[in-house]
Amino acid sequence: MSVLIPFAEDSRQPLASTEIDFGSYRCQNIQLLSTSGSSGLVYQATSDNYFDENGSPAASLIVKECYPLELSERISRDGDRLSFKTGTTGDELRLFNRYLNRYRKAFENNALLMRSGAREQVSMPSRAFSANGTLYIVNNASHGIVMSKAFLSMDLYQKIKTLIRLCETIAAIHDAGYLYLDLKPDNILCVLNPARPRNFTDEIRLFDFDSMTARSEVGNPNTVISGSGDWSSFEQTHPGHLSEIGPASDIYAIGAMLFWITIGRPPTTNEVIHAGGNWQIRAKDLINIDISNLPSDFITHVRNIFNRTLCVDPSFRLQSARELASELETLGELVMPENKAIAKRLEQLEQKLDAINSQALHAATQDTSPVTIKLTPRLDTDGSSANESTVGANDCESQIPERSISSAFIAIQALSTLRPDVPLSEAANNRIDEIINSLKTSLDNRNVEDTISVGERAATICNALMAMITLSTLCAAASDECESTLLSISEKLDAAIACMNLDAIGEICQHLDASNNALRAIFVLSTFLDKSSFPYLSDGLRLEAENLIREVNAALADTTKIDFDQENCRIEEMSHRISEDIQLGMLRGLF
Repeated sequence: MSVLIPFAEDSRQPLASTEIDFGSYRCQNIQLLSTSGSSGLVYQATSDNYFDENGSPAASLIVKECYPLELSERISRDGDRLSFKTGTTGDELRLFNRYLNRYRKAFENNALLMRSGAREQVSMPSRAFSANGTLYIVNNASHGIVMSKAFLSMDLYQKIKTLIRLCETIAAIHDAGYLYLDLKPDNILCVLNPARPRNFTDEIRLFDFDSMTARSEVGNPNTVISGSGDWSSFEQTHPGHLSEIGPASDIYAIGAMLFWITIGRPPTTNEVIHAGGNWQIRAKDLINIDISNLPSDFITHVRNIFNRTLCVDPSFRLQSARELASELETLGELVMPENKAIAKRLEQLEQKLDAINSQALHAATQDTSPVTIKLTPRLDTDGSSANESTVGANDCESQIPERSISSAFIAIQALSTLRPDVPLSEAANNRIDEIINSLKTSLDNRNVEDTISVGERAATICNALMAMITLSTLCAAASDECESTLLSISEKLDAAIACMNLDAIGEICQHLDASNNALRAIFVLSTFLDKSSFPYLSDGLRLEAENLIREVNAALADTTKIDFDQENCRIEEMSHRISEDIQLGMLRGLF
């Protein structure tokens, strides 16, 4: 077993002053942000003249001071100035100069990444400034907040989405031939949404590049490798293992951030050694999140990610940041908020339909008119109407064998694509199998008349399946009172498919289409009423919208007494009013 080598005791003293003048601009309101970096201390500050333009707002800044932890016992601070104590050796002075050179090179590293695939996720380069006997790197943080603070106001799903974006950024850095080697929450900016100043996008910006190292330089004896305590991998913090540093070292750090999200702190080296790649995480350990409403397999998946990131041997970790992103996407789906889950499900269904429609359009010819399968018209999330989807089945007057064959193939694919998403009875499934087999038989016999006849029945059933899929997806947004009523309509539709009652199928589909439109409108309206919009939305309008949702849900519970067109118009009108009210609220907040 490897011998643990503890970090030097951190005796570094932060700046006493709250202001530094770098000549071209001043840093004010300086406050210590982090002491976890082994190469220096990190501060947050502001500057009223960072931007050259007259009338520009004050800038929020992140300032990093070169103050190596391993030399802290040899350095003293006289006021703000760093100086070396008597007895400091030449090797120690040379080591300090190597740290200074890393700070100077941070600008070059930053510029290199601006020409890589990670350019959108790194901050603009900022040069090093000399002051107080050391160097400072200053970065503009006006467009975001460091992750350690931003995560205080994010839900679990947003945090996981942000880690996924971080994985994608690190993958791009690795593709460019570099290792970041200092991933931690205080080195990452979470970007604010300019339209909603209190909310974050999923975007990030990395801003600390003095630890970034070319993969080809890892074995060079002149290369200084450091880390940030418990955020860094075993091989980074133990000199005898420096040759093992590689992409998996950054994978470890992202795993440590997931540990921090769920447990409330980064893992210690002793914990990682003791776990041996087999973490025994239990529900009571996840003290930093509310697990009461999470699925039971959430803990299992978290444990699996720890096992493949937080282990001593780099070869046992995931070897690609993209692999880790995929694992985190699965974890994110387990905690996805209801509205986002519904939106994603609808998007997946629409992608399936688009694939079918593209084949229908490919098969279409100018001198024929396809029969339209009226798959449920949808409302996009902005409340606007979307076009009907169409799947080709031959017009009965166009008796062209080639078109009949194309339409039959499309109908078979449509049924095969949609059916797995619908919980059908055995009788209904058998009926669909019969139609698919009938289509195949008519194709084998080149029987145009039978192909068209069966194709029309297939089109009717496709409409029914899509209506049922959409209903089951949107019912998550419905009230308990109306959900059972709506699902009973699906049961009636299942029975109609089983006995192939085309008239009944058509009538029930019309009812389901209208119900689905109402549910989609409720979903859009509920999205507008997300808590993030509360600061910008008047209380009166919010209460009016909530009452309207309750009224429509109550009406859906007795679908024989609802005028769907009227209710949909009311909801669409309310959505537009809310959208305008939110925009006005944002404008008021800006001025």
